[in-house]
Amino acid sequence: MKYSVNEEELNSILSSLLFELKTQKEIWKGINVYLAKSFNLVKLLNPANEENKFSDIIRMLLDPDGEHAQGDIFLKLFYQAVLKLSDNINLVSSLNYISLKKAKIIREKVTKEKEEEKFKRLDLLIEPNTASQYDLPAIGLENKIWAPETPRQLEEYFDYLKNKYENFILIFLTPDGREAETSTKEMRKSSKYFECSYRDLLEPWLKECLKECKAEKVRFFIQDFIDWIESFY
Repeated sequence: MKYSVNEEELNSILSSLLFELKTQKEIWKGINVYLAKSFNLVKLLNPANEENKFSDIIRMLLDPDGEHAQGDIFLKLFYQAVLKLSDNINLVSSLNYISLKKAKIIREKVTKEKEEEKFKRLDLLIEPNTASQYDLPAIGLENKIWAPETPRQLEEYFDYLKNKYENFILIFLTPDGREAETSTKEMRKSSKYFECSYRDLLEPWLKECLKECKAEKVRFFIQDFIDWIESFY
């Protein structure tokens, strides 16, 4: 069956569609004056190309004495997200009764030094420093975006934490939750080691932070961080 195309009708349809598209763009411009959906402070920082900057942002939010002025609530919510990975429900419920105001959030923690090697630095180390009856784990966080792992990197971080802390968790954090090249079979079978994507760990945590945050300025920043993760990854 052959179909004939009426050029005038086709031009009329195309003109109508172009007019509708132009109208929608104008409407969106008017609405966007109040939404500014393309404005994103985290995107301006460009953490995708600089892992240290990304880790600095996470540390800033986790710090119970940080300039966000929200105390230890963001850190508690992070512990809640991490403890759920290990199915430690009892400790999750205990977080309501625990103060993490004395916790230490350490950036670039040196874990091993050899003459023939460069320093190995764990991106983030959280020491809870809670009362002894609350056995919260120390948390090591290694964030990788584009940079490759150094030889035995994750294995050495795991050994360092195992030798220093009775209770610990090591997290390998990447955009897609990929498997670390330098983790071992023993580590991957352990309940003390996890490989997480930004969407699986950071996004749910940030959404909980958004609910609890009382400062509008900080809320805007957290929402930008969430939007950046969702759009970039």
